[in-house]
Order: sequence, then C-alpha cells, then structure tokens
Amino acid sequence: MIQAIATDLDSTFMHHGMTIAALNTKMVRAAVNAGIHFVVASGRQAPAIGQVMTKVGVTGAKVCLNGAYVEDERGQTLVASAIAHDRITQLFQLAVAGHTNLMLYRKKGVFRYDVTNNLMWHAAFLMHGKGYNHLFKTSARMLKLLATDEVYKVGFNHPDHAVLVKIHDQLVHEPVSMVWASANFLEITNLGVNKLSGLKALAATWHTDVQDFVAFGDYENDLAMIEGVGYGVAMSNAIPEVKQVANTVVDNHDHAGVGRMLQALLAN
Repeated sequence: MIQAIATDLDSTFMHHGMTIAALNTKMVRAAVNAGIHFVVASGRQAPAIGQVMTKVGVTGAKVCLNGAYVEDERGQTLVASAIAHDRITQLFQLAVAGHTNLMLYRKKGVFRYDVTNNLMWHAAFLMHGKGYNHLFKTSARMLKLLATDEVYKVGFNHPDHAVLVKIHDQLVHEPVSMVWASANFLEITNLGVNKLSGLKALAATWHTDVQDFVAFGDYENDLAMIEGVGYGVAMSNAIPEVKQVANTVVDNHDHAGVGRMLQALLAN
C-alpha cells in the first residue's frame, strides 16, 4: 500500500513559474484525503515549497535543499545537515579561481558571490530576498555572513557548462555529494545527503519504509530518490539516467503526468 507520494517541483510537478496542472492539484488532494503522506522533495528552500503546498491546498512534508533540510507536516525539523565553514571556504576559493558564481543556501535566503550578472540583476536579487539575500565578494565578508546563519547547500552557477565541469572534476574525490540541477547548476551537500536520505528520515518518523513510497522526478538530483523508493516515476522530459532506474515513465509536466499517474494508482 502507498504510504507517501514524493515529487520534485520544477519540470516535474509544475513549471518554473509555479504553474501547476489542475489534475496534479486534484489528485494530490485526493491522495492526502485518502491518508497518504505528501512530500515535496526539491532543491528549493522551505518557504518556496510552502508556497506550492498552499497553492495546492494541502499540508505536507518538505525535503528541502536536496535533502539537507527536512521538515515533517507539522513543520518540525528532522534533518539540518549544515556544511562546515572550512568546506565552504574551500568552495569559495574554487569559485574565485574559476570565475564562477557561488550560492550559499540557508533555510531562508541566499548568500551569493556573483561574477556574471549586472548591477540591475544584483538589485533585483537583494530586493526579492526581502532582507534574507546578501552579496559578498571577499572571504572576510563571507565569514561574517556565515556567522549569522547555517548553510545547507552550495551551488555553483555559470552559463558555460564546461566551466562547471572543471570545478566538478576538482571535487570528485572530496567527501561531498554533488549533483547537477541543470547544465548550468552544480549543487553540493554533505556526503550522503540527497533527496532519498531525506525521505528515509521521514519514513522513520512515520514508522514505514521508502519501499512504500512513490516518487516523481526528472533530473540528476532526483536520481537516488527515483532508484531508491518502492516505485520511481520518471517524467518524459527526464534525463536518460533517471528514466533508466525508474519503474515507469509518464507524460511531462505540461500534460499533468504526475496527476495522471496518481489517478491510476489511486484507482487501483
């Protein structure tokens, strides 16, 4: 019996602009009403995931920042895997040497070292962050910011994929977890931290097992989750590696693939 449904957000459950197919919303509500746990497993932070759940009209658990920060349905923190400051300093040095953007993700807001965007973009970044986003250019400024809050995920961003590949290759033997969120985003968490580890923390709380979970995803940061749960579902727009480990492939987010799959599962 299905105990929980977990889904990635962007290009899986919704468009990047938070457009959610009506059938996706309808079937998630039906699942929750049937007593099934709903989980959003995303690289996003808790507030952004909360906005999606409000839009859907359900209460659910949040596997945030690729599993580095996990909250149950009541908002209780189950996992908070903060990255050590010396590791962040090492990553910052790589960003400076590679002339690459670096994002330090907290529970709320981002500390950002940015070298590819203009001043107008920086102003929008700070305004959108509502006091939680901050820019830095030096180690001293970064360390001062780090003293105010923990960082759970680090992201490298650059418009040239080859630049990020060089950084990836420098970290491949380091004790960290690395995943591509897209060709232009390389994301870092502590070793062993991913969306599947976040689901396992929830499963332990619910006295069940991830083998009783259904999960939906499309990209590399979903790979461990899709392979590790009882029933993994890849979107038609998923990368080949995700499709290969999935139990089935469904239509993409443009055609309510999540909703159609849930409709079939609940009917059975």
